Amino acid sequence: MSDMKNRLICGDCLDVMQGMSAESVALIYADPPHLSQNEYRGESGWQKDSELCFSDKWRWDGISAESFEKIASSGPSEIRVALMALKSLYGESSELAYSVFLAARLIEMRRLLDSRGSLFLHLGESVAHIGKILLNSVFGSKNLRNVIIWHKSGGGRSRRTFSHKYDVIFWYSKTGRWRFNADAVRIAYKETSGYAKSGITAKSGKRYEPNPKGMIPDDVWYIPMVNPLAKERAGYPTQKPESLLERIVLAASEEGEVVLDPFCGSGTALVVAARMKRRFIGIDESKRAVELTENRLKENVPSVEFELEEVRRKVYHKVVLGGMEVRIRIFSRKSCPNCETVKQMVSKFIESRNLHGLVKIESHDLDTVDGLAEGAYWDVMSVPTLIVMRGGNVLARWDGAVPKEEEIEKVLR
Repeated sequence: MSDMKNRLICGDCLDVMQGMSAESVALIYADPPHLSQNEYRGESGWQKDSELCFSDKWRWDGISAESFEKIASSGPSEIRVALMALKSLYGESSELAYSVFLAARLIEMRRLLDSRGSLFLHLGESVAHIGKILLNSVFGSKNLRNVIIWHKSGGGRSRRTFSHKYDVIFWYSKTGRWRFNADAVRIAYKETSGYAKSGITAKSGKRYEPNPKGMIPDDVWYIPMVNPLAKERAGYPTQKPESLLERIVLAASEEGEVVLDPFCGSGTALVVAARMKRRFIGIDESKRAVELTENRLKENVPSVEFELEEVRRKVYHKVVLGGMEVRIRIFSRKSCPNCETVKQMVSKFIESRNLHGLVKIESHDLDTVDGLAEGAYWDVMSVPTLIVMRGGNVLARWDGAVPKEEEIEKVLR
């Protein structure tokens, strides 16, 4: 295991994990989206005009239905029962779409862990119940080691309710044998603790002396969020503090072992793992996240080498595309500076998602008679104009604008 190379991968973690060897990882820290139904832009996540970091919006669609049917027909019996129960509760909803997404990835995470491996799944309180149902069905309730409350002091205050200041981290081991390096995570005794001064003598007369290294933390962790002015701030929303990951990595892995973060974001877990002489594999679908992580690793642990990879998404199934031909019409002029940009963007979209043969591109030059006639039929008044169609229906249209790849993908889903 110690010979495995460090890897930073841009791609869907499900695709990447399915290509990894079983029992090749000692520790997984996973902080997936939390079903907030928000889009996170810029460093704070709320800068509307900034670049999209990641989307946490969910809805039931063809991808969700296909994934549900796959797990329901061939997944482990416990997870099938759990998903059917969630479907009975939520119906074909955003909650069920999120559940299917998480279930498929938890199955792979368990496969990748070695016999003493652990998963720390980090969730917001709004989806913690879904997470625990799925975790129990994949890992078994007997392998729940701790429900950790991260008290993330900082941020705003509510005037109408008690302020929300915690996340939930579920610690599950793969089996009944797990790593736990107690001495590596001990903290100082509290001044109010009897151990802090002279130890304790039980009624039986047995003497209990304090451990000179301190006490093992309990399951409520008072660790502040990353301050906007903190040196470790990487410029990514939902960034987790290094001190949080330090405790997890130290407790549940050894030097030379592999730490996997399938939703690596700004790369906190990878930086911490590298600094503590662990191997790491980081995966994220966001190119911005991967770029930030790459820069952060080079800046913070320059001596550590890693491979940068990109995994193309699997081909969209025809069910996802609605079972009908998808056509993208592009109207342009030679004098239009943005028209070539649109053409390149659409070609890149088709290439990066392996949509050859499933999506047809039609280019119409308005400087030609045929192009002008086609433009008149579609009431094209400005260039570039881009029209996305499925069958005979117009799904979306952009006049005089260059859409982002994510906008086209969202329309097709």
